[in-house]
Amino acid sequence: METLDLIQLARTYISYDQFEKAKSTLTQHLQATPNCPHAHDLLSSISKQKEQDIGVVSCPHVIIPDLLPVELIDELLNDADTHIGKFEEGRVLGAVDIAPEVRKSLRLKDLELTKKMELWFRPILHRELSKYSSQLGIALFEISEIELKFCCYPNGSYFHRHRDDQATYGDESGKRIPCRRRISFAYYFHRRPQRFSGGELRLYATDRKNNIYSHNRIETLPPHFNTMVLFPSGFFHEVLEVFEPSGDIMNGRFAINGHICEALPSQEKTSTAAQGASS
Repeated sequence: METLDLIQLARTYISYDQFEKAKSTLTQHLQATPNCPHAHDLLSSISKQKEQDIGVVSCPHVIIPDLLPVELIDELLNDADTHIGKFEEGRVLGAVDIAPEVRKSLRLKDLELTKKMELWFRPILHRELSKYSSQLGIALFEISEIELKFCCYPNGSYFHRHRDDQATYGDESGKRIPCRRRISFAYYFHRRPQRFSGGELRLYATDRKNNIYSHNRIETLPPHFNTMVLFPSGFFHEVLEVFEPSGDIMNGRFAINGHICEALPSQEKTSTAAQGASS
């Protein structure tokens, strides 16, 4: 069997939590290629599964119920209804990419609504960052940006498995820059009583270093009304398909999705500024 085939076979075993088979496959590979760094990394991943940042580990998450007063939620729903004609297809990988094979959802962009979301959510996230970071096993970091997106998942919507920390944005020169997302969150709300089914958030145990997720260790969280869920951006996750028979957008699953992004280290900021000044 070819070298790359053995590596891929080991990754597949790991994704199904068959660690002994993966170890045997990697050992076989290293007998032929003893200095392969990727094989050594995968073996380390298997042998150190219990460490927070090594191996396929379950996705930590924080659930915050009853986040907002009900009157504020009614205001959000009224805003959505008022601007229903402004909803656009949700995008992936950047501002211009629509990929229905990956994501099918709607997003509402409105200046006044954005100001409202910032007023309600940014203070909470800034104030509680230390607590959330500790609960999620993330070292405390300086915030550069909090992304906030007003989303709707009507009938037939979904967002297939992905990692948020792999997203990039384009700078003025067209270069793709990492978003430096550290914590992802979703705040759920909808009309009452709930008229849709599905739309659960599925969190996958993930080996972030080797970009592997487990098919077996999965946690599925319903989109409970007035609840926020936070989790590290480096874990694979997905939104399951929403079912709502009437087809009315306003009967769908609403969410304010976002990411807390880390600021560049001081040295890197200085380097980036110098490059900008010299270009």
